[in-house]
Amino acid sequence: MIWWKPIHPDRMLVILSPDDYEAWLTGTAAEAANLLRPFPADDMRIAGSGEGIKADPF
Repeated sequence: MIWWKPIHPDRMLVILSPDDYEAWLTGTAAEAANLLRPFPADDMRIAGSGEGIKADPF
C-alpha cells in the first residue's frame, strides 16, 4: 500500500542538517553537490508513530 503520491518520481530526496539549508537553497551548484552524501544514521530519528508505523522512544 502506497500512502503518498509521488510528486517527482524521477528525483531522489536529500536529507540535510539545518546547518546545510542555506547552502542547499542559495549556494552554487558545486556547493549543493558537496551536500550529496549519506546522512549519518545516528542523527536520524523516527518522527511518526501510530498503528502500523514503527517508532523509537524519544
